[in-house]
Amino acid sequence: MARPLLRRGPEASLRPVSVAAFAALEVALVAVPVYLDIATAQFALRSAFDAGAIVPLLSASAFGRGWLEMELVLALILVAGALALVLDRPRRPVRSVAGVLALIGVLGTAAAALLVPGLAGTPRRSPRAGSRSRLTGGVGCIS
Repeated sequence: MARPLLRRGPEASLRPVSVAAFAALEVALVAVPVYLDIATAQFALRSAFDAGAIVPLLSASAFGRGWLEMELVLALILVAGALALVLDRPRRPVRSVAGVLALIGVLGTAAAALLVPGLAGTPRRSPRAGSRSRLTGGVGCIS
């Protein structure tokens, strides 16, 4: 994915940068579901290891759906990055049209990955019966 803009020296290799990028994506693909599981468990007041109770709740809220979409976007970044590496020929003096389009795809999915967490919001706790609410001016919620 990484390629110098001007010139490439004969001994320069950007392979470690690409390997590090793919390793970071793989770590993110594992970390997002773990975070979603823990956040959903805290919201549902259950154990994070109670998969039978937590998994059905993952897509029940906008927060959970947003983070599940984040997992999909990260997988798309991984695929787009792999395609960009396959299509790019570093020995050519200029990039091919397919390489430029693949790079645009990687940058587009990366931009989407930046937006998804903000659009997903935060997990919100529902007010419990009898608790004071800021929205109702201290009047207890009746359920």
